Amino acid sequence: MCKINAGIYVFLTTTVVGCLSQLQLTIPETQSFVAGEDAVFSCRYIPSDATSVDVTWFKGDLFNNEESFISRSIVINTRASLVAVGNGEASMRLSAYSRTDEGVYTCEVYGNVAGAPDSKKKSTRITTRENDKPVLEIISDDLTEGGSATLTCVTNSNTDKTTWYRADQLVSIGERYQADGSVLNITVLTNVDHAWYKCQVEREADTFESDAKMLSVKYTPIPKLIFNQNMVACSGEDSFPLPTSYTIYFDGIQQKLTNENEAMLNNDCVNITCFVENTVGTGSDTELCPKDILYPEKQTGLQGGAVAGITVGVLLFCVILGVVVVILLKGMCFLPTSKSGTFSVKDTGENKCEWPGGSNDSEQDKDTVEDESYENTSSNWI
Repeated sequence: MCKINAGIYVFLTTTVVGCLSQLQLTIPETQSFVAGEDAVFSCRYIPSDATSVDVTWFKGDLFNNEESFISRSIVINTRASLVAVGNGEASMRLSAYSRTDEGVYTCEVYGNVAGAPDSKKKSTRITTRENDKPVLEIISDDLTEGGSATLTCVTNSNTDKTTWYRADQLVSIGERYQADGSVLNITVLTNVDHAWYKCQVEREADTFESDAKMLSVKYTPIPKLIFNQNMVACSGEDSFPLPTSYTIYFDGIQQKLTNENEAMLNNDCVNITCFVENTVGTGSDTELCPKDILYPEKQTGLQGGAVAGITVGVLLFCVILGVVVVILLKGMCFLPTSKSGTFSVKDTGENKCEWPGGSNDSEQDKDTVEDESYENTSSNWI
């Protein structure tokens, strides 16, 4: 085995321990950012448990400070700020990066390692890269149904492969949709084209997607009749711009509307048609009246108070009528009675009449009448 000279061993050990007890910086040689976005200039240090850490950033190389941004953790340029201080982090954030910020920047870290103060600095080159995110542009003189529209996906390369999406669904190229490189042409616009669009470009192994934009196509309303219990509503949600008026007909007769677009159903209804109008045109929908609706009963015009009044009046009339009938029935007992027959009247000296059968009904003074037939229809006999 090889034997290491004792002096060499001591030197190597001392060197390694000395290195471990000193600050070390990790920073990329080159960093690229997109103009207009915030940029984070990366810089880290070890050991991460160093204490009393301060960070300095300036534009320039190790020996030339052209412009200070942060000095010993104190912000000099208001566009600059530290991402964090401690735990090995010494990166700087620069807001609204632009091409004028390109150049060499230096990161310098101060701190105590193993109780001994130390500092290290290292430079990085900042460059600008193009924005890879495409931008969707919409070109059209009049976005109205029947018209046309042109959508352009603006990128930094003419060789990008472009894919189009409508409402997050892939647009099928053909018929009304024609693609030419980064341009999509839509002919004979319809309500279906009123949606959010975005484009996606493929560049080498990367894919970049634009923000979505609304293609605001104006189109005629597409109404829908909606039944709810004994009411029918004419919906105009599928319309752009919004509806300006609603009309509902039952069998050709215009109905009075409630809540702007509702009407009450009735038993006689057969067909229902509703019309919805906006600034583009008028749309309609027709349905048969449903037969499973519980229609409201026809009103008699009598409310609860009137019915109660009539009921009381009828009862009172019946009571009065009953009283009258009772009085009449009792009065009939005092009316003259009619009897017929043959009887003799004799003057016996007694003032009474004798009816056949021996009944005496009255006492009257009369002349003697023999064997006279008497019909008592309007008699004064009592």
